[in-house]
Amino acid sequence: DEGSGPGGGPPPSSAQGCRFTAIPAFGGRKDEFLMSKPLLSIGMIIKNEMRCLERCLKSLEPLRAQIPCQLVIADTGSTDGSRALAERYADILVDYPWNQDFAAARNAVLERCTGIWYLTVDADEWLDADISQLVTFLHSEEAKCNDEARVIQRNYADRDLEEYTDFFAARMGRMRNGKLRYFAPIHEYLGYTDRPFAKTIALPRVILHHDGYLEMTPGAVAAKQKRNMALLRRELDRDPTNLRTLKHCIDSAETPAERRRMAARSRKELERQTGENPFCAVVYQTCARVYWDEEDQEALTGCLEEWHRRIPDSALYRVDGEYLWASLLYRKDQYAQALVHIEGYEAGIADADSGADLRHPDRLSSMYAYASPSSRQRMRTVRFHCLCRLERFAEADALLQDPSLLEMIPRQKGGLVLKVLEFWPQLRQATAFLQAVWDRASADLAQARKSREYEVCRSWAEDLAAMFREHYEKHGDQVLGCFAEMGDRAPGCSARILMTQDPAQLHEQWKQVREWKWIFPQAYLHSLELGAALPEEFYRQNREDLALVAAGLARSGDMRMVRITARCLTAQPAPQTLGELVWQLGIVTAALRVRGWDQDVRLGEQLCSAYLALSQMYQTNVWAPEVLCAEEIGYLPAMTRCGWYCG
Repeated sequence: DEGSGPGGGPPPSSAQGCRFTAIPAFGGRKDEFLMSKPLLSIGMIIKNEMRCLERCLKSLEPLRAQIPCQLVIADTGSTDGSRALAERYADILVDYPWNQDFAAARNAVLERCTGIWYLTVDADEWLDADISQLVTFLHSEEAKCNDEARVIQRNYADRDLEEYTDFFAARMGRMRNGKLRYFAPIHEYLGYTDRPFAKTIALPRVILHHDGYLEMTPGAVAAKQKRNMALLRRELDRDPTNLRTLKHCIDSAETPAERRRMAARSRKELERQTGENPFCAVVYQTCARVYWDEEDQEALTGCLEEWHRRIPDSALYRVDGEYLWASLLYRKDQYAQALVHIEGYEAGIADADSGADLRHPDRLSSMYAYASPSSRQRMRTVRFHCLCRLERFAEADALLQDPSLLEMIPRQKGGLVLKVLEFWPQLRQATAFLQAVWDRASADLAQARKSREYEVCRSWAEDLAAMFREHYEKHGDQVLGCFAEMGDRAPGCSARILMTQDPAQLHEQWKQVREWKWIFPQAYLHSLELGAALPEEFYRQNREDLALVAAGLARSGDMRMVRITARCLTAQPAPQTLGELVWQLGIVTAALRVRGWDQDVRLGEQLCSAYLALSQMYQTNVWAPEVLCAEEIGYLPAMTRCGWYCG
């Protein structure tokens, strides 16, 4: 009796007004379509989805090639060509007039399906290439004894598809003679018309990748929240105690005040619930995130305590609850207590990764908020810092030896680097870890030079160099001994240059430099002050890199840099190469950007005279005469234009 449609009578009410187009299924003949019974019906509703629709439809083709599949699509009013594209792939295409009811639209699709099982997919998703578990399940005995199957919906938070959260989404149901239906006009869900689902199975290797959230502008988000809240308020008026609706009201609230009111209302409703409803844990999870976002420590503490007391076996608590407890206690500098909850969080994550968390009923009712790669990595950084604060340095050292730390995303890896710098003298593994991080950043930057990853790698390398530089600027010469252990990397070279007072030895130290642009500006100033010559390799860099190094000297923002520059330029001979010219013009330009030089007349005259002479020399060596004689020079670099006007 599996998979029968609604019978030979007229379509149910939700399909009224629809226009159906039947197309031979499975890419075969029409008689095959009429005689074959699909094992799986795939349903979609679409509207103006040209950005992503074909990607989605193509991802379904391997599945349709392996098992008898039927693809039914409802178009709710596309104007961008989506309908014509869908018609190339669909077995049945439905024109459905949108009526502000998602369940009705999906039921219009469902009512045309004749498969044994039903799977719904959205246009901004694509099915993972590994369909083995799905194919095996549909052919198995388990498919005959389960009513519902949950699959992973992977929601991406960045365009590199590295940051994401996974959720066991309710996307599959056994048809049961057409009794499978959607309920609720917003945040619709599958169920049977005559009874609840008796048995649900999770398919953790069946993944629907989803990037739709990345495409939403702030205006689109506000419009979606307004639309959702109008539908949700109507549902709440109909059933004011429904925890599912209350949870969605918190998520879709249009203002922070409304969000807080909905959280308070949900907490009151939780007091009247028994806790057996899996949505009790989901509402506690949602309310806890509200209090965390609002930095309401008292409300968060009360919510977490009540959640754990009432639902001690909550899978959501073992991940999100423990994460929030650890973060809250860490923020309060209660490091020992934070470590207890970090261990609880890591145990919850281990259960999630192994599938052991599926024994808890609330696991299939919501996604973890803090199981993403960045959340896991942040908690490792918090663990490391807690250990250091408690002077448990041996444990912290052991953590630093984990090679997976190098795979952390830049934001989280940067946070860990800052903590390691803070406790460098007490950590035996600090130098090895920092060297490995530096080498990995340099290698990634070199490898990505001609790829789309270049900007990300460049930004991370710059941030990493800035962390070392700023640590030195904060703590001064006392950290140079540690920095010197970095070998021939820029922080190590910078440290040894700053520790050397003999100009001859200083010149030898400069010869070891390979990463010129990451050398600390203070090292260049130190060399200028001692009159040490820079090696020829330095001047062989391209003009842009030389100019950037010189511009970095202005970061100090003090008059010492200005006086050193003026004295250096007065004593040095005129530049003999273009590299020397770019460097001298760059450092005098940097000095002129430091406030206060104009208060010293003699110093100002020295700087301005040097700038004008070097600028004139630069113009005549770099720019063609006809360019400099043109009436319009707005396209020239700013400092070149300044020198041209002054000259």
